[in-house]
Amino acid sequence: MAGLERRVPDVKHPFDAAAAAEASNETWRLVSEAARPDGAKGSLKSLLLSGTDAIAGAGEGGLARFSLADPSKPAHLGDFGASPEYALDTAVRVGGFLYARGWKAGVRVFDLADNAKPKLAGTAPQLLDDSPDDLAAGEGFLAVGTDAGAILYDLSDPASPDPVSIVAGPGESANGVAARRFHVFVTSERGL
Repeated sequence: MAGLERRVPDVKHPFDAAAAAEASNETWRLVSEAARPDGAKGSLKSLLLSGTDAIAGAGEGGLARFSLADPSKPAHLGDFGASPEYALDTAVRVGGFLYARGWKAGVRVFDLADNAKPKLAGTAPQLLDDSPDDLAAGEGFLAVGTDAGAILYDLSDPASPDPVSIVAGPGESANGVAARRFHVFVTSERGL
């Protein structure tokens, strides 16, 4: 995992053409890096920022946790959720729970009450015979995109998501899902 910093040249005279040209050449530079231990399984994929933590999907390695308390010095805090049975690639946090999806995993629910040692709290029922492709959370619900449609789960009991609806017909993929408050947005072959 690496941290980047945006650097914009200082412009002392905003009407000076040379200074304006220099200002348009903003750059990014690597300011930090945090490595996982040698032998850690899986390559890091998606990244979720939550407070001063970062959680990255690590495939068969489960999920990797990093501290960003000092962004110039991220620190690997450990991995969790690994299993030879499935891979975890993407996660979304809702309150004190983390919902993670991946190949053959369905949706795994982790309790973050002890942030240092997240515990597997449950698994969301899988309605469609397909691996989840994407996750999004709205107010009180979780949307899970699959190649066979989007499944909506009620999170009244956050440790035990309850499936309440499928938003796309069988055979119509939900390649991406996003949520805002009480709305879910789904992408498919036909569009949004």
